[in-house]
Amino acid sequence: MAQQAQSSLKNKLFALRFTFFFIALLWVSTPLLATINTFSRNPSALNDASFWQNIYLEKKIAKHTFFRINEEGRLTNNFSRPGFVYLDAGINYKLSKFIHLSLAYVANEKKQKTDFWSMRHQVYMSCTLKKSIKDFTFDYRTMIQWQVKDVRSSSSGKIPQYYLRGKTTIKYERHFKFQPYIANELYYFLTQLDARPAYHFNRSRYFAGLYYHPDKVNELEFYYLFENNFNLTKGSSSTTPINPQNNWIIGIGYARSL
Repeated sequence: MAQQAQSSLKNKLFALRFTFFFIALLWVSTPLLATINTFSRNPSALNDASFWQNIYLEKKIAKHTFFRINEEGRLTNNFSRPGFVYLDAGINYKLSKFIHLSLAYVANEKKQKTDFWSMRHQVYMSCTLKKSIKDFTFDYRTMIQWQVKDVRSSSSGKIPQYYLRGKTTIKYERHFKFQPYIANELYYFLTQLDARPAYHFNRSRYFAGLYYHPDKVNELEFYYLFENNFNLTKGSSSTTPINPQNNWIIGIGYARSL
């Protein structure tokens, strides 16, 4: 009798794991198929290779509350020139084991084709839902992002732009030192700027990477990322479409808990 109950429990756990895996696979593959469809309709997409690096530091300041700072730099134009740099500072709060909240400010600069550096200011709030099943952890992060750019050098610089960003991550955590993961992120544009269409998807990202933990306070990350930018126009006051832009990215990161 006990053996039958144990067998029934194993079958239920297998069915539960399979259900979560299927849902996660569907969530990852749906935007990927949308991206492939967009690319197939625009075979003249522009391509670039980039290198991204980041340093992340976190310090506990109260129960369940952490202050964090994150720096990132990017080499673009086939690794040939600095193209982007940002500094992110904010607060992480663990509402529970399954729900994490964040609030942060980001200052960043992006190099334009004219060699002009475009200054952007961002504020974002995010909520991350976490669920562990056996050796796998599933994360879903929803983020609302506010941004202004080129405030003093652009006629539309003071008009805020809003994005809704959703990111799904599946991480294999059976071994502490080495933890591979896959993830996707989708951007949804929420702002009407002059003649530019509002309310549309315009960026997707697909990650495959590995976390390495030499000890409990240090972490190294190595990843490969494909980024597809689509539904693009020549400017905020234009409805003329331009080709999608694809970025093929190699990244490395370092994180430390202080």
